[in-house]
Amino acid sequence: MKRLEHKFNTARSFVPKPVVSEQDNATVGILAFGSTHFAIEEARDRMLKQGLASDFMRLRALPLTADVKAFVAAHDRVYVIELNRDAQIHTILQSEMPELATKLVSLAHLDGMPLSAKWVVDAINTREASARKEQ
Repeated sequence: MKRLEHKFNTARSFVPKPVVSEQDNATVGILAFGSTHFAIEEARDRMLKQGLASDFMRLRALPLTADVKAFVAAHDRVYVIELNRDAQIHTILQSEMPELATKLVSLAHLDGMPLSAKWVVDAINTREASARKEQ
């Protein structure tokens, strides 16, 4: 196990770093990967017009780098958007940084169709409305 731990820690310095896109005064983060990119960028533009600024981190490789932990720590909530039923990346993030797990919100798109900006906006707005009620 020590050998594998060393291997993963070494790999963290060689894998491609995540790509981050930031907006001023964002307290909400979005974390995703792959083909979700373009729908999320359109959704962020729509949400900004509604008054919700968000930062976006696009993962490009595993194991996770320190940049991911810093991104999650910097936001009130981080929406993890995936195109699968099991939310594997959300699970990996929770196990890699249990101290920040409560900031991670899984949004899994499951209908077999490509991700749409409308779905992202609706899902985040619904969760944000719930978060405001809890405060």
